[in-house]
Amino acid sequence: MIHLKISNNPRAIAIASPMSLEDIGKCLNITKEHVGRLKEKALFKLRNSSEAPVLRSCL
Repeated sequence: MIHLKISNNPRAIAIASPMSLEDIGKCLNITKEHVGRLKEKALFKLRNSSEAPVLRSCL
């Protein structure tokens, strides 16, 4: 499950109630496969960013 809140601001994402990839896709009018690819791309960027050690300390 992914925790997202869809906002009026296209760049704003906040943690909210759990949603499946299919639910998120319906909100954004994209396929669940596309949502999955976006998720993997975002996680890759987070893991490989210069802020990764700081982000890990927040977990």
